[in-house]
Amino acid sequence: MSKILVGVFVVVFVGALAYEIINRTKPELTEKFEEKFSEGLDSILRPSEGKA
Repeated sequence: MSKILVGVFVVVFVGALAYEIINRTKPELTEKFEEKFSEGLDSILRPSEGKA
């Protein structure tokens, strides 16, 4: 169990580090990524109008 938690921690840490490095070198790329992620999350969380 502890190996799984360490793995998850490492993946989250490396992902955050990579995001920060990309954000500092190419901020327009991270803005595009945030917009795409936000749109995708909104489409998932928005209730479907056809199921009413």
